[in-house]
Amino acid sequence: MTRIQSVFNLLKRVGFALLLLGAIIGTANAQVWRQVELVNSEFDVALSEMVSDSFGNLQIYFTESLSASPGLLELKFMYVSGNGAILYGPITLNDGLASPFAAGMQVAGDGMTRSWCIWQDSLAGSHQARGLLLAGFDSHDHVSMDPVYLGLDTFRFNIQPGLLDLTYRPQDQTLHLAEARFVARYSKFSTAGEVLVWKQFIDTVFITERVHIATSPSGDVWAVYRNEDPNGNGAEAMFIKFNNDGSMAIRHPFGTAEAHSSTAVGLTFGLNGDVNTVVGLDAFDGRYCRLDSLLSVQEWHELSVEHPYATGAIGQNTLDDVLVAWSEFGPLHSDIYASVRLADGNWTMNGAAVGLQLSDPLFMHVAPVGNMNWAIVTSLETSDSRDGLVLFTTDTTSTNVGHEPIEEQPSFVIFPNPSNGIFSIGLQTETGGQFFVYDVLGRLVTTVPAYQPRAGLSIDLSAAPTGTYFVFSTNPHVKPFKILLQR
Repeated sequence: MTRIQSVFNLLKRVGFALLLLGAIIGTANAQVWRQVELVNSEFDVALSEMVSDSFGNLQIYFTESLSASPGLLELKFMYVSGNGAILYGPITLNDGLASPFAAGMQVAGDGMTRSWCIWQDSLAGSHQARGLLLAGFDSHDHVSMDPVYLGLDTFRFNIQPGLLDLTYRPQDQTLHLAEARFVARYSKFSTAGEVLVWKQFIDTVFITERVHIATSPSGDVWAVYRNEDPNGNGAEAMFIKFNNDGSMAIRHPFGTAEAHSSTAVGLTFGLNGDVNTVVGLDAFDGRYCRLDSLLSVQEWHELSVEHPYATGAIGQNTLDDVLVAWSEFGPLHSDIYASVRLADGNWTMNGAAVGLQLSDPLFMHVAPVGNMNWAIVTSLETSDSRDGLVLFTTDTTSTNVGHEPIEEQPSFVIFPNPSNGIFSIGLQTETGGQFFVYDVLGRLVTTVPAYQPRAGLSIDLSAAPTGTYFVFSTNPHVKPFKILLQR
């Protein structure tokens, strides 16, 4: 039974995302953005990042000042629905430290239910002794992971984004950390906090202050560093692949600094291995760039709408749609815009206004909400002149509302009928969807036609042999489940 449950958990985490990919027709055409104030901090929100899960909700980590001086920073977590309703939290992750000073925070998720956060913090109440720590959250069980100490880190982080980045590799369930704090380093950890590679020095990067890292569908881990040329010719966006044997592969898709001074912001991989990023060449004008799996440039797309490009972020859903969001600094304020590149190459929401006449955003991160909506999190000045945490979202239909921790409630009831292998299911969801049934080897057994809201349906396994079967739905409100067929 334990082995069956382990297989089920694996299929639930990996298979559900793949099923959503092939079964849902994405629209990505929503044009209306809502602004939701998540945190109105007494002092300031310094950093934040988020990932989305297979329930269409957002896992958000952020650091908040505890006083008017930057001496204490709490690391907090909250679980938020796609429309901005707080479902769980905020909870403090570093409250066990005598002098918490959370800095350099970065987040990665598995795309299903789990996320992890790595950050630097004070140890033993001393600002001189600092280390890297790891914590996390699982939205399936609503369990947060207690902080795990990874190792001593005496280099003091600045409170600014881009100094390090984190990615998750599902093939071996590992976390990969790239650092760009003047020198470039690479580390690798298990999701439980076991250190596998610690601060491997990258001598091909001369001076750096920005990095982004991501995992390709095949499991390759790539980082793009801003590498300053030692001869003073500017900087280049240098791509580095970290191989399992400790070696590295280096690519210069935009040429070296002698040819172009380039900087990359954000990094995602498409389903076929294509690379999506935002690049500035010579002048940081901010252009979307798509490269093929060999890192050859295939497409450029201009982003600026009215004022000069300031900062941006990029995200991708399981349908291969890409959202690019960016801010532009005007004379008296900043504006945020967004464009979506669909998997077929067409652009929608092209330069759509997300928020206008805003204070300067300190950072920006994006995440998909299911396969129909998007979310952007940033820090903006609130009415009391403090930097609060603000969410922009196109989701206006989420049913997950309320400010209490959500309870696990079954959204269906199974009535097995062993005599003929037909299983009747009474659904209680407000939206429809489709079912897919897989065996323990991950082979598709049957597809159940689309069902209507609050309508019953039957899964016919009359021709299937005795065994365990796993059922997934394109409806994120219907949780994956298993059927034990006995004859």
